Parts: sequence; C-alpha cells; structure tokens
Amino acid sequence: MKLSRQRKGLLAVASAAGLLVLADQVLLGGTAGKPTSASAAAPVAAAEAPTAAAPVPATAVAATVPTTTPSLADRLAHAGRHLPDATPDAFRPGPRWRAAEPAAEAPRPGRGFDPQAFLQEHRLEAVTRGDGQATAMISGRPMPLGTVRRGMTLRQINERGVVWAGHGVRLHDRLDPDR
Repeated sequence: MKLSRQRKGLLAVASAAGLLVLADQVLLGGTAGKPTSASAAAPVAAAEAPTAAAPVPATAVAATVPTTTPSLADRLAHAGRHLPDATPDAFRPGPRWRAAEPAAEAPRPGRGFDPQAFLQEHRLEAVTRGDGQATAMISGRPMPLGTVRRGMTLRQINERGVVWAGHGVRLHDRLDPDR
C-alpha cells in the first residue's frame, strides 16, 4: 500500500504523540501534565526542610493540599453569576430601537407639503416587532407608532412597510423587495 505525502506526515505526528505518551507513563510515572499542589503557607525554614533521606509524613502533605476542589460542573454553575439578569437576546431589538424620541416637530410654516420629498427624507430601512410593539428604522433612527415628523404621524407599521398620515394625505412606504 502506497501512502501519500499527507498521510505519511499524519502517521509521523501520530507516532511522535504515541512515543511521548509512552515516555510519560514509563519514565515519569504518568505525572507529566497533571497539576501539582501548591501552598500559600509561610516558607519552611531551612532547619525544618525535609531532606532527601527523610520522607515527608502523609499528614503534613494532606495539610497543605486543599481538601475539596470544585468540580467543573460547580465552576460552570457559578460562572455566570456576575452577569446581569437581563442578558440581551441576539434575536430581539436592542435598546437603540426603543430609544426615546425627541419632541415632535411642528409643520414648517410657509412651505407647501411635498409627499415625495417627505418620503425621500424619511426613508424606511427596516421593520421589527418585539415585546408587543412594532418599531420602524427610518433614516437611521428608530421610530415607534405615533412618531410625528414634519406634521406626518406614523400610523401603521407592518412586516413590509409603514403608513404616514397628515396634511390630508396618507403615504405608504414599503421596504424594497430586493433587500
């Protein structure tokens, strides 16, 4: 059986990994990669330090090793405790969509109302429904029902468009179907 260059490389990497595991188990007694215990206790004086000939009693070691280590499940259960209860949902509109709008603008005196100019100035970009209310993104600003702009009131928001009413006319603005 002929092996491709890629398979030969994978075989070499797998062989090296196997040899490392074997060396860990045989030569190092299987301790490589395992955590070791540490103590924050005061340093041991030179007179009290154990020598290589004198083994350390098991009770002395047990006193420095923490008796309970939290399990992964316990750590995961407590991991999100610092987060606020109302973590934002990626599928709901953010606070910018529900931002308070400035006071309603009064109609501009001395000018006639041009519906086409109004629709160009207030271009519909998106529509969302959430928390029982609909909001339209118009010219980069979130606008809920009842918003008044240049004497026109946002009367209706549906899935594909909005309806403005005022100045004796009703204007329907729909989202571009190619979006």
